[in-house]
Amino acid sequence: MRFFFLWIDFLHKWWMRFAHALGYVNSRIILGLIYIVVIGIYAVCIQFFSFIRKIQRSKETLTYWNDVEGIRDIREDLSRQF
Repeated sequence: MRFFFLWIDFLHKWWMRFAHALGYVNSRIILGLIYIVVIGIYAVCIQFFSFIRKIQRSKETLTYWNDVEGIRDIREDLSRQF
C-alpha cells in the first residue's frame, strides 16, 4: 500500500512540474499573440485614418493652419489677472 502512495506522490509532483512548464510557455505565447494582434490592429487603424485625413486635408488647403476669428487682445487680460 505504501508503494501505491509513493507512486501517486511521484506522479503528482511530475504532473505539477509539467503543468507549471506548460502554463509558463502557453502564457507567453497567448499574451504575446494578444499583444501583437491588439497593438497591430490599433496601429493599422491609426495609420489608415491619419492617411485619409491627410488626403482630405490636402484637397482642401495646402497648409494645416486654422484661422480663428474673434480672439481678443491677450495682453489686456494678462495685465489684470485678479
